[in-house]
Order: sequence, then structure tokens, then C-alpha cells
Amino acid sequence: MTDLICAHWTFAGIRNPLSLRDRARAAAEGGITRMGLALDDYRAARAEGLTPSELRRTVDEFGVRVEEIEFLRGWASTGDGPGLPGELVGALPWTEQERILLEMAETFEADHLNCGDAGFNGPLLPLEEVVDRFGGLCSRAAAVGLTVVLEPMPWTPIPDLATARDIVAGAGTANGGILLDTWHYFRAGGNAAVLETLDPGLIKLIQVDDSGPAQGDVFEDTMTRRLFPGDGEFDLVGLFTRLKALGVQAPVSVEVMSDVIETLTPAEAVARARTSTEALLDKVNWGQA
Repeated sequence: MTDLICAHWTFAGIRNPLSLRDRARAAAEGGITRMGLALDDYRAARAEGLTPSELRRTVDEFGVRVEEIEFLRGWASTGDGPGLPGELVGALPWTEQERILLEMAETFEADHLNCGDAGFNGPLLPLEEVVDRFGGLCSRAAAVGLTVVLEPMPWTPIPDLATARDIVAGAGTANGGILLDTWHYFRAGGNAAVLETLDPGLIKLIQVDDSGPAQGDVFEDTMTRRLFPGDGEFDLVGLFTRLKALGVQAPVSVEVMSDVIETLTPAEAVARARTSTEALLDKVNWGQA
């Protein structure tokens, strides 16, 4: 078993529904004991009549922990946009999303909540308001022992690490941090210089994946064309080497949102995620002094 986290979308892609039981079983069979879970799937399970305690027993049965919950969106924008089309959570106000996500955190004793703003809910609020909202979210999350990580994405109102840094550092909360996703980092140009401007302790989660050249629509590319670490052209070894040198000690979550996933069984997808990422981290002695 390994300390890696298997992110929600790595189990079955974005189109294939999968029960929590099947996810927990796949994680265990694939050699990972820490997993992610999206709000949509939790909400669907609750709608089927499953209680929080029943859902917790399901993952406990397989010796798996839900450590990563996601994704809170819409909290940093004006709310004037249409929302994310075709998504169950798209119609929920961000305050209701937060309520459910905090319930998830209590249910599973999750470690961190991923948040961001995909830009579908209108333009970004003034920075000082975004900082205040992020700080308030962190305060409420602290009550259930939860770390909140902000994910910058280059095609959104929070496009880069510098913007995320200004928000997180401005809020100044102990449980607030940055989620560095290798896909978004390299798609934004892979600006290594900005890493030097970050307090290494601000990076509290790394999501890892790989890719070939950008293709077509940026949203479709993001959601369907990621690759397992080592299968693409990202300089992941260089990035992790630099992060280690800077003193970053964040947990690593494997997030491969890809049509490739849909050709594998969930357990096969987890195993591929584990072995490919372990091979990467072994090259840089990640987690070792």
C-alpha cells in the first residue's frame, strides 16, 4: 500500500458512474488506501437513502479513507453566470455546496477540501472580497479539522499560482493553502520563477498527471486528455525536484481525467495511477530528506 491519494476522477473518468463501494474496493485492489470523492457522487448516494454513517462504514470495510473532497465552486464570483452545464452540482448555490462538503468532511474525517472558481458563475469578485470569502471558508472548515486548498486553473478567473498566493496569503489562515495541479501548472506556461515567490508551506496538496500537446477546446482537453505520469511530455521530474528543493512537503494526489481511464477497470486505473506516480516520486526521492 502507498500514501498516495487516488483522486475522484481517476477511478472511472468523467462519464462512468461508480458507487462509493466500488470506488473503495477498487482503491484497495489497486493498492491505495486514500481516495478522493466529489460532491456530486456523495449527494447522489444520499439521495438514494444512504446515511452518512452507512457511507463511512462502506469505506471502512475496505480499509480506505476518503481524504480529499471536492469541488467547491462559485464562491469567488458574482453569481451572474449560468453555472456549469450538465453537472448535478451546477444548480446548487455555493453556500449549499459548502454545507454538503462540510458534512462529507465530518462523515469521512477528510483531510482537505479542494476549491476554485471555474468561471461559469460570472466574473471574479474584487480581490479583497475573494480573500474575505476564502478566509471565512477556512474558518468554518477548521471547525471540522479540514484544510482548504485553492486550485488555480489557467482558463478561469483564478488563473495562476500568483493569484492563488495572493488570496491564500491574504486570508492568512493556518488551514488555507494552494493546490498545485501539474496539468494547470504546465498549461499555464510552467513558470518556475513564481514557485520561488511562494512560502513552501502554502502548497498543501499536489495533484499529478501528464499530457501531450494541448488539443482543441481547453475544457474538453482538461477533462478528457490527461495521461498517467510518465506517459506524456510534462517535465514532472524537474518540477518535483524543484518543489523538493524549495522545501515543499505536500501530499500527492493522482488526478487523471481521461478517456484512457474509461478503457480500464477501476482497479486497473488505480493500479496504473499508483505505479506510474510511485516511479516518478522514486526518481526524486520524494518524501525523503
